[in-house]
Amino acid sequence: MNASQTPRTQVSVLVTGGGNPWNRIAVRAARMVGLTLAEHGLGLVTVNSTGVDKAVAVAFCNELKRRNEPCKERFIRLRMRWWRRGGFWPGRAFRAPEGTNREVGSEDDWLEEARTSAAAAVILGGRAGTLRIANHFIDAGKPVLPVPFTGGTSSEVFQEVLRNWCDNPVVGLERSQFLRLAVPWVGGTGALADLLMGTLSSKAAIFLSYRRADSEWVAGRLRQDLVEHFGKKRVFQDQEHIGPADMWDTSIDEALRDCRIGIVVVGPRWLDRPEGTQRARIEEDGDVLRREIKALIQKKKRIVVLMTPGAPPPPWELPDDIAEFNRYQALRIAPDTWRQVVDEVVETIRPLLRPEARTFPPPQA
Repeated sequence: MNASQTPRTQVSVLVTGGGNPWNRIAVRAARMVGLTLAEHGLGLVTVNSTGVDKAVAVAFCNELKRRNEPCKERFIRLRMRWWRRGGFWPGRAFRAPEGTNREVGSEDDWLEEARTSAAAAVILGGRAGTLRIANHFIDAGKPVLPVPFTGGTSSEVFQEVLRNWCDNPVVGLERSQFLRLAVPWVGGTGALADLLMGTLSSKAAIFLSYRRADSEWVAGRLRQDLVEHFGKKRVFQDQEHIGPADMWDTSIDEALRDCRIGIVVVGPRWLDRPEGTQRARIEEDGDVLRREIKALIQKKKRIVVLMTPGAPPPPWELPDDIAEFNRYQALRIAPDTWRQVVDEVVETIRPLLRPEARTFPPPQA
């Protein structure tokens, strides 16, 4: 069955690597990746090989079973005859659930089917030919994440991708983000989940609200730090996300609707009054910042307030429709506390980005 004949809305990830079942590091990493994909609502594509392919498939399908979720809609196994898989390791491949197999006749066929079915590829361990898989995905504009400490050829693929970064970068990632794959996992899958979701997400989950004349440098630096953790696509900042032909108000409304958390930066001029007026800008009905805060409150989004040096101390005098904003605990951020505060913000955001996370009600009085 060809992928084009079966439309799928599920965003799936190819996980591939060595068929060696004795590569304990790669096999253990594969089990962890299977759990991560299941937890984050992603689909899985594998081949019917032993080692990495079997380990990730078993972990993935078992986790879906534990959650009472059907495996058929989220799992594809590309089945090749054992003598065509390029490996002769002993052991039985994963017995895939009915309806998840797709027969492929050759390595070229499975590679094309994998590229069509999966939105990204994760390489664990690996053997000769793994670099070809990586290049095939990169040429198709799809992210490839080789995990270098899992043995096999994954380290070679990682180094080769780095060498060619200027001409052929991994889509959706900064080079500094890609380098985080080299940090061994202590618990969970390390940076892998954030990098995957950052490249595959279609909507920004984090909304930055600020006044340009007041705290633009803070918002810019904060955005870069958050991008390092969560990816470009998941952090909305007006100057970065609104293009020359876009309607700014529509773009902001859509971002506010889709986000899960708003970060409001309060600086020294946050409550400034325009020249010749007696009212603060935030008291004007057309003030963009007021509009953003109002939407975050009404849509029951989680809100983090960051106060820069010189910001007016709360509680602020605010219009009735955003008076609730005064009830949110504020964090003070300054050059000497930057890293500590950003780490705290990151740890606040991370659980909100899981698929099961929901919007939060405003804090109680």
